[in-house]
Amino acid sequence: MAIAISDKYLRDIYNLSNEEKLDLVDLIIKSMRFARSKINVGVSKKSINWVDELEGKWIDSKSADEMINDIRSARTKNSEVIL
Repeated sequence: MAIAISDKYLRDIYNLSNEEKLDLVDLIIKSMRFARSKINVGVSKKSINWVDELEGKWIDSKSADEMINDIRSARTKNSEVIL
């Protein structure tokens, strides 16, 4: 899930105290868990962080090295960009 955050909100968050930032993160996590429960997506009790939730979800016929090579070959070098 991608969330666009305006510069104003980032400045507001930056100016919060550490305790307020922790409270905000706690509210976001509770909100995400509630939303998941409404659409019947279980939250694993043993998962410690969001990375654990994604474990084993990506299935592809390519190996990691092949995917890395695909990404590298898709890049455009600065010398090739003509403005």
